[in-house]
Amino acid sequence: MKDKLNIEIRVTGGDSSLKEAQESLCQEVFGWFGSELPERKVICLLDHADTPELDSNFGNQFRGFHFPLLESGYNILPQRIIEMISDTFTQKDGFETLIYLHHRALESEISIILTLSHEIQHFIQHGNHKKLWTADSLLRNLSNRDSTLGLQKWSDFPSEIDAIKSKKVAVSLRDEQSVQVFADSQIMKFGGTDEELRWNFIRDIPLSTDYEFARELDALVQQHRPKLNQLIKENFPTTEPTRLLNLVGLCGGSSKLSSTTHLTSHHRTKRSHP
Repeated sequence: MKDKLNIEIRVTGGDSSLKEAQESLCQEVFGWFGSELPERKVICLLDHADTPELDSNFGNQFRGFHFPLLESGYNILPQRIIEMISDTFTQKDGFETLIYLHHRALESEISIILTLSHEIQHFIQHGNHKKLWTADSLLRNLSNRDSTLGLQKWSDFPSEIDAIKSKKVAVSLRDEQSVQVFADSQIMKFGGTDEELRWNFIRDIPLSTDYEFARELDALVQQHRPKLNQLIKENFPTTEPTRLLNLVGLCGGSSKLSSTTHLTSHHRTKRSHP
């Protein structure tokens, strides 16, 4: 594991034995990623209480998020979360990233591993492959502005599929049967909703899946390029479409920025996830 000074884990609520166990589990998950972790200071918050604003923003199925503090600023976070980490604001070298796990993600070890490793993979995307992250964020922004782009489901975005490496982490740290049982429980719990589709995807994706974030993102941009150019002209009129796509690294070869998820190997804007 990297220098532990780079990662601080805080568990709010619960008794001392629960806090100790969950902190240890989080260290285990961070340790799995090893040298993949960006050289950034992270505060990881496991929250056993309710923050109503989060459910208002993300819905009552949301489980956690990755949030780049320095770029996005603390002020847009709910006041309660700001207060929980406010003591870090005056540190000389403050935290650069927040990884937050909602209490509904803390129901079991498997649940914590799946959610935390998913958010860590987003942390890696943002820290090590910034242009790819920016391109994916641009696609999200434009798809929210125009539904005809046809990118509406979480699985439409390469950053989310890339983060399904969380299944590999959970199987590696525990066992495949535990992952399957937990996924089945979520499918039953959320039958008939988008969450059912999400957990079906997680349960059924083969561990042998080889997913290249850069390749899939580039293919998605090429597929929708005419519509993207139109939307960029409409929404970013002062920037030429090709120039904006160049800025995010997707004109003329994103292969130079390759980020690959091998589910069979040991080496994975605020977004909410399972």
